[in-house]
Amino acid sequence: IFIIGSAQNLPVSSFGSSDQVLKTSDLETSDAVTIPISSALLTYENTVYNFRIGYPQDWQAREADPNNMGLVYGMLTPEEDDDNPLNYLIVQVEPLPAGATLTQYTQALIQTMRQSNANLQILSTEATTLGGHPANELVITAQDQYNYLKVLKVYTIKDGKAYIITYNTLEENFDYYLETAREVMASFEFMGKEKTI
Repeated sequence: IFIIGSAQNLPVSSFGSSDQVLKTSDLETSDAVTIPISSALLTYENTVYNFRIGYPQDWQAREADPNNMGLVYGMLTPEEDDDNPLNYLIVQVEPLPAGATLTQYTQALIQTMRQSNANLQILSTEATTLGGHPANELVITAQDQYNYLKVLKVYTIKDGKAYIITYNTLEENFDYYLETAREVMASFEFMGKEKTI
């Protein structure tokens, strides 16, 4: 999966703090469950990070294997190739330094994205909400070796973690899946307290 931007492993100084490095341990999501709630969207619940999100029943959806990128859950569009996906939606959870703000995270994220992709263009950034919390939305375009991509990221901070939902597509497919992606993002909600991992 080609992921544009994550504040993973940035020096904490990017958030206005010391020179420590952010790290994410392998994720344990064995307590996660999938529950059908309607004919339009099924619901994935993650009891480790205590969130739920809907996903279209015709999309391929599954938990991420343990990883160091904060990937928790992913969804592929119906005709997408498992081996080389370009049209997908993912949920990431990243630990942050104590006191990190949404503004600081946004600045660090943009810095990281620009460093990892010289062809990156930020089309828009605006305030929104995610799971009832203040959030930010970025729309960007970028180019990898072979493709022009368009990406929508919506993210919030809760309990010292960034919760990021990324909708990534080939640029020409962005509008085709956008309404569904926004419906999925709007379904995101936080549940009770997090488990200690």
